[in-house]
Amino acid sequence: MELYMIQLEEFKIAEKLGQKRGLRFRLLDTTQAMWLRPDGHPSTYGHWPHENVTSYNDCVHWCLPGPIDTWNDFLLQMSKMEGIISFEEKLHSLAGK
Repeated sequence: MELYMIQLEEFKIAEKLGQKRGLRFRLLDTTQAMWLRPDGHPSTYGHWPHENVTSYNDCVHWCLPGPIDTWNDFLLQMSKMEGIISFEEKLHSLAGK
């Protein structure tokens, strides 16, 4: 959770800087969904280096449908929503002219 909070804080900083430049950032936060998938963290990634964690490498992420496939579904939905939002913003700006 500590690593997650650091990443979230850094994203918010980057988002504020981006807004000053007219950029819009989106965060694909899969944390809560992946807590429901214990098979989503089978290796040492996602753990602090000093943690005493027994881990192994497996092929779940690449050979079988799993957590990474869920991320793809989330990303696709986010992309679709961004397209709709962009389209609506363009329509709104044209209507104001």
